[in-house]
Amino acid sequence: MIGVSKDVHVVSGKQFQILSNADVHLLNSADLIVDAGATLIIEDNVTISGNNSNQIIVNGNIQIGQNVTFNKHGSTGFFTGLLLNNSNMQTNIDNVTFNEAYLTNYGAELEIINSNFNDCRWVFSHNGDITIDNCTFNETWLFLENMQNDPDMLARIYN
Repeated sequence: MIGVSKDVHVVSGKQFQILSNADVHLLNSADLIVDAGATLIIEDNVTISGNNSNQIIVNGNIQIGQNVTFNKHGSTGFFTGLLLNNSNMQTNIDNVTFNEAYLTNYGAELEIINSNFNDCRWVFSHNGDITIDNCTFNETWLFLENMQNDPDMLARIYN
């Protein structure tokens, strides 16, 4: 287990890699912040846990492996989870599980396939095209918004 008790800031031009099979716990009010021009790589079989005081904020880029899990730790609230905050970002989420953890997207394109959302309250996508295929949403709302009033924005939902 890796405990992170203070903010981790990945600066432009750098990458932060969470290796396969890691078990990461965001503690206290710790956030993982990825600046524009930086990259977060989460390899396969990683578990990341946090609470409502923790968040992963991606202003740069992210690569997420398969069989990754985002979990709430503690007995109350939710894990504020993953904020995709780069309006040019194209993100693929494949075989990822969110347990009482939020996902918020402001990116240009989001593809979520073969993934599960359990008691997450909501998944937000505010911008860009979104494709959802073969996903399960248990006690979780999917909220899609066209903040840029783009007449060509697409939402594709298959199951």
